[in-house]
Amino acid sequence: MINKMAQEETPKSGEMFTMMCENLFRQVFGDKRYYGTASAFNDSTYRKRHFGKLIARFIEHLDDLVVTEKFKEYLG
Repeated sequence: MINKMAQEETPKSGEMFTMMCENLFRQVFGDKRYYGTASAFNDSTYRKRHFGKLIARFIEHLDDLVVTEKFKEYLG
């Protein structure tokens, strides 16, 4: 019985996806800009548009990123 309760309280990775997206975008674009947007990431159109902005931001700052040359070739 105790083991079953522990399993029910542990969130699955998919349940945390939208919150992880919000946190990622807040780290990259600033806290205020994406504050409270976790539920919006459930919408695939919203997700696609904003992940496009994220990739563009990474490409824009590619030389400033500390990554391998292979990763730079993949993005650029």
